[in-house]
Amino acid sequence: MKRENPIPAIKNPKEFKQRSHEIFDQRLLNLIAGSKTEQWSEVGWRGIMLDNGAVWIDSDEGKITAINYQSPFEKN
Repeated sequence: MKRENPIPAIKNPKEFKQRSHEIFDQRLLNLIAGSKTEQWSEVGWRGIMLDNGAVWIDSDEGKITAINYQSPFEKN
């Protein structure tokens, strides 16, 4: 999963687990947990997005493909 430069990309599931606290801060968790069905949109082959692309999920497998959100931890 790509991250905003200069933050290195997440290369595998193990690294995703190790670094998840860097990405999923309380604000993003609240956005996802409190989201309504209307906030999710299927966008053809690209998948399903939350709030105009904050989070992208693969339509077929349900895996997270992108997070276009940068936590304060990552901004620092």
